[in-house]
Amino acid sequence: YYRPENVTLLVVGDVEAAPTMDLVREYFADWEPGYVAPQIPAEPEQTEEKRVDVSYPGRALPILALAYKFDA
Repeated sequence: YYRPENVTLLVVGDVEAAPTMDLVREYFADWEPGYVAPQIPAEPEQTEEKRVDVSYPGRALPILALAYKFDA
């Protein structure tokens, strides 16, 4: 969690912008982001019913599964 790509640096108060930015660059310019989470594209909109029938040989009791797509 404490990684360069998750950092937000805030400078508040009565400070001069240019010298403050010089110090920020001096101390933090060499920080490199590490792991970058992959971008997961959105699924296309479901416009029709989707149905799959799966049969298991030798199964004695039926199984019924209903699934609904919704936002996580």
